[in-house]
Amino acid sequence: MNLLAQIPPQFFAITPPWFWAIAGVILCIIEFLLAQKLKKSYKFIALLIGISCFISAITDWQMAEALGFDWRYVMYEEFNVQVMYWMG
Repeated sequence: MNLLAQIPPQFFAITPPWFWAIAGVILCIIEFLLAQKLKKSYKFIALLIGISCFISAITDWQMAEALGFDWRYVMYEEFNVQVMYWMG
């Protein structure tokens, strides 16, 4: 059996929950890599924003599961609401 025949035709798309999760990982890594070089007043800012990104990712994922919609069709219509959740 050919291996290429087993690969599904769909490709991986970065949906908003994946975007927020990746942004959270990047911000948390920045905090841990630059923690010694930042001033005391700037400590934990990137970490808190990264945690907020994780909360936004979980919220988007749970809302998508509860409402049962596919991100391919409603990808960027309400992105401002997602930013509001992230900043809130």
